[in-house]
Amino acid sequence: MQVHCTKKLMAKLPQNHKINSAEPVAELPQQLPANVVLFPGTKLKNQQEKTKDLGQWHANLVVIQRRRCIMFVHDITRFGLIIPCVQKVDFANLDNLFIDIFINTLLKLDYPFAVVDAASQLLTPFKYDSHCNRSVQGTMRVMISQIEHLVWVDNIKVSELNPCSTSAWVNEMPCTVKGQKEVIWPIKAMKEFIQAKM
Repeated sequence: MQVHCTKKLMAKLPQNHKINSAEPVAELPQQLPANVVLFPGTKLKNQQEKTKDLGQWHANLVVIQRRRCIMFVHDITRFGLIIPCVQKVDFANLDNLFIDIFINTLLKLDYPFAVVDAASQLLTPFKYDSHCNRSVQGTMRVMISQIEHLVWVDNIKVSELNPCSTSAWVNEMPCTVKGQKEVIWPIKAMKEFIQAKM
């Protein structure tokens, strides 16, 4: 799994987590068939070839109520995950934190067990780099704004946020994508993305 990090997040990751960010990365098309994900250097023999992982994600380190949080957004489905109140030791264990919150968010969204099981089999070791797509970053900014609005308006401490419930809540809202007329519903798009790989 490829995770494109902002410079703020890359600076916090242990050195052994990083890959050479100078390597060229292929631009992601705005739309791909649900069962195809392109990676840097990947040459598909045919458009029906399936990759057995969760594809590319973007991640950012943000501060909400003076607490560090990490936001993940899936490039194709715009499915988002929030990890609130990250401690220094968490950066070395980011893969496991992601997996725990991702699987429990799927359960929170009432995904069928077969889909959750298939998703768990798509989890592969992370590769982090600093290549970013502005469109995905725009979706991420909107999701972060929604979470900030939630904590300030409802007077909730970010330390009291349940990461799975909050992630599920964010994914129930539609996302707009530049160059695409129809909105994306992350809750539906991620389910279809996983089912296409089953």
